[in-house]
Amino acid sequence: MSALVCAIASALLSGSPAWASDPFPVQETFRGPSFGSQWRHGGSAELTGAQEAEGWLRLTSAAGGEFGYTYDDEAFPSADGALVEFEYADWGGSGADGLTFFLFNGSTSETEFHAGQPGGALGYASCNNSSDGLTNAYVGVGFDEYGNFTNLGSICGLDGTEFLPNHVSIRGSAGESYKLLATAPTSESLRAERSQARRVTIAITPTGKLSVYIRYPDGTYQQVSEGFQLPVAPETLKFGYVASTGALTDDHEIRDAEVVKPTQLTPTVTQTGGGDERGEPLTWTAVVRNEGPNPTQREQVNAATGAQSLENVSWTCQATGGAECVTATGTGLPSSQAGAMPDGSTLTYRITGTPTPTTDYAQLTVESEPRGDTGELDPEKERATATTDLTPLFAQAPSFTLAADGEASATTVSARGVELSYSYAWQRCEAGGTVCADIAGAEALTYQTTAADAGHTIRFTETATDAAGSATVDSAVYRPLPTAEITSAPAHFFASREARLAFTASTAEATLECSLDGAAWSVCASPMFYPGLADGEHTFSVRAAYGGLSDPDPASVRWIIQVIPPPTAPVSSAAPEGAPAGSGTTPPPGSAQANAGTTSANAGTTSANAATTPARAGASATTHDSRLAATHVRKTGRGRPAVKQGSKVKAGQHPGAGKPGAGKSRHTVRRRATTRHGAKRRGRQRRRHRAKRRGRHRRRHQAKRRRRVKRRRGSARRHTTTHRRKAAPRRHVTKRTAETPPDRVTPPPSAKAPQGRAAPPLTGKAPVPVAAPEPKVKTPPPAHARKQRRKIPPTAPTDKRTKVKTAPATAEPQPEINSPGPAGTPTSTREPSRHSGKHGRHAKAPPATTPKPTPGTGRKREGKAQAPSTEPSPKGKTRARARRHATRREAPAPHARRAPRARARHRARGVGSVPVIRPFRPRSAALVGRARRRVERLAAALANARRVVCVGYTDDLGSPSANLALGLGRARAVCAKLRALGLRAVFKVESRGERRPCASNATARGRALNRRVELRVTY
Repeated sequence: MSALVCAIASALLSGSPAWASDPFPVQETFRGPSFGSQWRHGGSAELTGAQEAEGWLRLTSAAGGEFGYTYDDEAFPSADGALVEFEYADWGGSGADGLTFFLFNGSTSETEFHAGQPGGALGYASCNNSSDGLTNAYVGVGFDEYGNFTNLGSICGLDGTEFLPNHVSIRGSAGESYKLLATAPTSESLRAERSQARRVTIAITPTGKLSVYIRYPDGTYQQVSEGFQLPVAPETLKFGYVASTGALTDDHEIRDAEVVKPTQLTPTVTQTGGGDERGEPLTWTAVVRNEGPNPTQREQVNAATGAQSLENVSWTCQATGGAECVTATGTGLPSSQAGAMPDGSTLTYRITGTPTPTTDYAQLTVESEPRGDTGELDPEKERATATTDLTPLFAQAPSFTLAADGEASATTVSARGVELSYSYAWQRCEAGGTVCADIAGAEALTYQTTAADAGHTIRFTETATDAAGSATVDSAVYRPLPTAEITSAPAHFFASREARLAFTASTAEATLECSLDGAAWSVCASPMFYPGLADGEHTFSVRAAYGGLSDPDPASVRWIIQVIPPPTAPVSSAAPEGAPAGSGTTPPPGSAQANAGTTSANAGTTSANAATTPARAGASATTHDSRLAATHVRKTGRGRPAVKQGSKVKAGQHPGAGKPGAGKSRHTVRRRATTRHGAKRRGRQRRRHRAKRRGRHRRRHQAKRRRRVKRRRGSARRHTTTHRRKAAPRRHVTKRTAETPPDRVTPPPSAKAPQGRAAPPLTGKAPVPVAAPEPKVKTPPPAHARKQRRKIPPTAPTDKRTKVKTAPATAEPQPEINSPGPAGTPTSTREPSRHSGKHGRHAKAPPATTPKPTPGTGRKREGKAQAPSTEPSPKGKTRARARRHATRREAPAPHARRAPRARARHRARGVGSVPVIRPFRPRSAALVGRARRRVERLAAALANARRVVCVGYTDDLGSPSANLALGLGRARAVCAKLRALGLRAVFKVESRGERRPCASNATARGRALNRRVELRVTY
């Protein structure tokens, strides 16, 4: 502005027209120690730059009755208008009077110029009808601190009689006697220290409209006067500043004066692309238009986002109407200069950017500022802003706690956005948390669980809404749900009507609830004892509950109670012709023979003529039939029957009759009929010694034989069923005494023949009807029997008189168990074992005849004799190989061995050690397609399973917590399907989530393989 003033002054002094050269811009800081050449000053005006580095132009000091002025002596054409800016401070005194910006006729010379009166006239107007006001004044804008500039009618006889402090007032020309044209108050006091200096903008358009703006230190603008129409101006004008004091004083100072031609650059910003969703790029169109009245030489265009930020920003510029874009494209926010802009031209900027995730809203501000000899006519219009609301964004999820009394309390979170409103809801979910539904009426921050929540879980939902839309965030479902586990329970088949079950909960705060056979749930504590249960199947379930929530998948166990009734009187057929009286005939009921033929339960002994044997320690009493010859079994320490099932016994004859040792096991001490006690003792000692010696030799020989088979075949495990048989495991048999209740007696194996299989008769005669056997109760062998090594299959019995092996009877097809026999009674029969040597069930059994002694066979130890083969010995084979060959071809033993116990982790046929269910759909726990068909096929193979653990897996898509829930849902779906298919087992579900992948998650196929459920089965 000082440069403009200097240019006007130079033109006037040279005598040339004031507008011969462009006087704008005029810029003068007044910070230095001296005035510019075009500036004139008088009165008390002085520069403080000589005493301080950053000086001011001090028009008056804090002394009474002073005035000081300065003006630019270079005129400018009034047709261009003027835009004047300066900074002022009023301080240091008692607060009076003020300063004035003035315009006067540009033809006034320096010698003609003089200022107005001090005091309330502010150095501009005259006072008391004198003509000593400012020379050739056109207009004066007074910044009145004290308030007398509007009250000159009272003190100076001019227009205006109101005392208005802190007002901006406009007075007219000297020809109009300095008439008061307009006045307006300021929003803040006009007094200000240097640190709080005010910035003033005075705009005069070429048409004579005057506007006054004040910018305060906090950056706010006040438009004190807008578009006040001035009278017709002289052809040229000069400008200056004057201040005055009266009885009250202040330091009145100015600096940084500038005068340019006014113009109006007006920007507009609108959003033209993108939506309000977060993460989407947005596009804004900013148009800068020169609305005149003067063209610009150059302008600065800046764009900013304020407190909000954008990323990936780019822009383009397009000029119309003669405007010029210095730079056509760029990245980042625009901050560049443009070229000249004629009146009415435009610059169009297209700006594209993406709001950052942490912003509350998207905002873009564009500011245009003319440079060179022009300035912004209206500072309020030099910037434009466009704001786009974005959908709310939650940075975290809410949470809640559940008390033991069932009251849930939520903790909310805040979302990013503008003018948000919040709503809340509680939801009831399935145990996996994948399917949830709002609970009616539960919209507060607390919720009391009800009975409907049992077997489910809950979660809290928060929704934020603004002008752009809504966003909802869910808390995690309540986990872990309390679970229960059964630690002790009866075996699957149980022979007692009393049951004791122990269980535990996953958390100490949980309450346990129990149910037996589908009864209502009731609170219980471990252990639970149930006496007097009925025969049949029973189911016990236990679940844990906490805070109104309970385990949706209770732990359960099933078992079958089947108590064996006490033995009854023997049932026998009519005696064959020539048999002794009473040997096989059923005596009439109530007779002496009938009473003598029954077992005494109290004494544990039998009559001498009875057809049953004593029930001693380690033995159980049962019925006897001479034709089957194996229904009377006594258990020994090694779990073998006391009667050889291949020896001949006459009809109706006691197994121990005939000769000493007949029908006895090779491991049983045989009684000899003698009257001398010493002979008995010596006989027992000899037999015991021989039995021990035979056992040592037999075990040594069997070990050598196993080693030879292993070396020859290469793998003992592969050919175990071909060359060896596992000996029947031991069984513990309850001794039946007077103190033992009848329902606690464990029956011998012969009384519990498996259904669907019968023992072949030892002779060619038709089977004799016997009492219907009890259904077989599958009792697991003791632990020591499970680890017992496989033994060589027992061979055919040996006749002690001829030392010749006796071949077993021919296996004939027998009716199924419980099928009617010849007499209309059920008959128990048994088919040959499928593991009968090399040829299995299709081997042709040798005839049931006793062959003659084979020369050269020598004396065989009891239990080691082999039945002779019906085929000639292979030529060149050794005797041992011939015996092994005969062993593989022999018929199965009548007492078919018990099947070996399955391993704990069973490898079912066609299933594999760890059956796998796949594939599952991504992010879904539904059991469909191939996975469902796979489960249906596995159900039949797992029919005998006692415990099934379903372990769910997922791929790595999604968060770890969500994958754990998804894996648990898949495991539950598989276990539920197996249960629906009738699988009677104890089920347990687990989840590994994305851990332990079986394939790479980098490919779609690998992720499909990882979406699976593995089954761990226990039999």
